[in-house]
Amino acid sequence: MDRPPHHQDQPIGAGEIEAIKVATPDYRTSQARYSRVAMLLHWLIAAALAFQMGLGGRLEELKPDNGLFAATQLHKSIGIMILLLSLMRLCWRWFKPPPPALPDSRQNHFLSKAVHIGLYAFMIGAPLSGWLLVSTSKLGIDTYIFSTLYWPHIPFVGGLETSAKAALNGMAGAAHHYLGWMGLALFLLHVAGALRHQFLKGEPLLARIWPSRWGVSKMTGTMLIIAAFAIMFSLSGIAQQLYGSAQEEPVASAPDAPPANADQLAQAADIDSSDPISDDEQTEQPDSVETDNEDQPDDADNGDQSAEPDNKDIKPDPAIAHDWQIIERAPIAFSFAWNGETVRGSFADWQADIRFGADALAQSRIDVRVNLASGVTGNPQIDDALPGADFFAAALNPQARFVSSDIRSTGGDNYEARGTLTLKGISQPTVLRFSLALSGNQAVAKGNASIDRNAHKVGEGSYGDISDRVAVSFQLTAKH
Repeated sequence: MDRPPHHQDQPIGAGEIEAIKVATPDYRTSQARYSRVAMLLHWLIAAALAFQMGLGGRLEELKPDNGLFAATQLHKSIGIMILLLSLMRLCWRWFKPPPPALPDSRQNHFLSKAVHIGLYAFMIGAPLSGWLLVSTSKLGIDTYIFSTLYWPHIPFVGGLETSAKAALNGMAGAAHHYLGWMGLALFLLHVAGALRHQFLKGEPLLARIWPSRWGVSKMTGTMLIIAAFAIMFSLSGIAQQLYGSAQEEPVASAPDAPPANADQLAQAADIDSSDPISDDEQTEQPDSVETDNEDQPDDADNGDQSAEPDNKDIKPDPAIAHDWQIIERAPIAFSFAWNGETVRGSFADWQADIRFGADALAQSRIDVRVNLASGVTGNPQIDDALPGADFFAAALNPQARFVSSDIRSTGGDNYEARGTLTLKGISQPTVLRFSLALSGNQAVAKGNASIDRNAHKVGEGSYGDISDRVAVSFQLTAKH
């Protein structure tokens, strides 16, 4: 700034010196810098937006059985975090105004202001439209921020008529979609403006927003901008790949396992929910129950011709309980009756820790964990409803778990495991029956169970036409 038009010999007063300092701020002084709270909120929101944009693009590629539900829950959690941080940033901006804008043309000042206003509209409007979208959904799936803190639906929409709620849901979905694209464009314009000031105009812009006590030189600012870009792209890439493994590395299926397609499941599944095992059969008459595979040990043995035992000559010691490693597994199949028709589905994502010995049952133990969000039936309406509060409430209880250390022989190669099933946060005694076909240090196991859905409060609300019992079956190949 030029010196005021005083006579050369006329001294400048202290007030005028202070005015010159304010009008021509040094980038290392507080007059030209954002507050540290504003800096922190700026970078937290920027990082969250970069991650959210990558995750949002990933959602369109996922399916219910390969991470869609978990990714959607994370997307909602990040969105709520962006909403809260943006509201804090807006309030802080009113409490602590930003430094004066850098010198520029009137048109560029207008464009810069429009981009900033648009970014606030996006950072607040996109999460709000998403919140409204979830709140008006007919599925009614609960939201738990990072699977911990319950986030309620918008209160006033619960009492709306079905048609009004559906119309509002459609508008919220459209707004959320277009706000996402608008936010991406504004984000790029904001970055382009920063690069223009930093490189084309030669102004150390980053010094205004970087939390450095001594400011940032032009060269250092350039390096920091490159690093910031690298971090943003990395966060977006991490979000893109976060749920990629479930799709790129599908679970291997045993040769005669029930396929995931609903029509094929109806033909291939070994269970029928319309004729479930009774409570008395489960607890009082284990010896009288015939398993589906009781007369088929040879078929089970021949079910995996491709997986040869490590050493056919090895004879396992039956008095030892070995730790078994699963080498092939089919999706866990389930079936139930709904409105007089049989619905069949499967869980593709599950793990099990198995310790078993035929003559060491006292030391044997089974621990099975099932990712409930991987459940599919082939019916989109049912698949959308399964993770919701009326069924699995998977946002709060993402896993079902069966644990048993009471394993008994029921004759020949047939066994039953009496244990506890924890589903939807409720633990109930459950009996799992299975048969084994041993060959050296390898075994093929097939089994089934009948689960009382009412005991776990699954299928609540307006789902009284669902059968009380749900039949479950599994098949795996393991070695020790």
